[in-house]
Order: sequence, then structure tokens, then C-alpha cells
Amino acid sequence: MNTLYEHLLQQVFIAYLQKDHRLLAAIERFNGNLFCTSEALIFTLPALFEFTSDAFEQHHGNVVNRDRAHYLRFRKSLYQQPTNSYLQQQGGRVELEQSHPNHDLSRYKLVRVPQ
Repeated sequence: MNTLYEHLLQQVFIAYLQKDHRLLAAIERFNGNLFCTSEALIFTLPALFEFTSDAFEQHHGNVVNRDRAHYLRFRKSLYQQPTNSYLQQQGGRVELEQSHPNHDLSRYKLVRVPQ
């Protein structure tokens, strides 16, 4: 699961902050609750897991197990790792956009911040 988390950081979050055109095109094609606005990357955690899994499979050629247990480990790694500390060094931050009692329905956003 660490490999998927690392892929999320480098190939999704950092690529978004760097305005990578291939990533932005993939986000535009994604059929889920993950999309760009003029100011942020908006997502739910299940959609982020699906998108990152798709991107990982395309990049590495390895199939990602997408059952509930793997999703929960992915979600846990987001909370346990210093994600925002790393992102702030790269000019970004993940913020809660809309809270929901069911964590899977909460919406988050990745925003650019001054370094």
C-alpha cells in the first residue's frame, strides 16, 4: 500500500500542483467524484482511491486490489502519513471542503499555497 500512497503523492498530488497536462486530462476523463475547479482538486476519498489505482495500474502495469480492506488501508495511510507536511514543501495543502458523518462522503480539496 505504501507504493500506492507514494504514487498518489508524486503522480497525482504533486503533478496537479505542477499543472501536469497529462494528469489534468486524466482527471477530466475520470468518471467519479474527483474533478478540478479553477482553484483546487476536489475529491472524496473513495474517488481518490479509484483514480490513484487507475493511474498506478497504467503507470506500473500492476493491478491494484480495490476491495474495501485495501481502500481502508489507503485511507488510513493518508491520515497516518505527514501528507500535508510533504505537500506544503511542494506548494500545496489538502483541506476539508465539506464534512459528512460518513467519511467516504466528505469532500476534500488540494489547493496551492505560497511557499
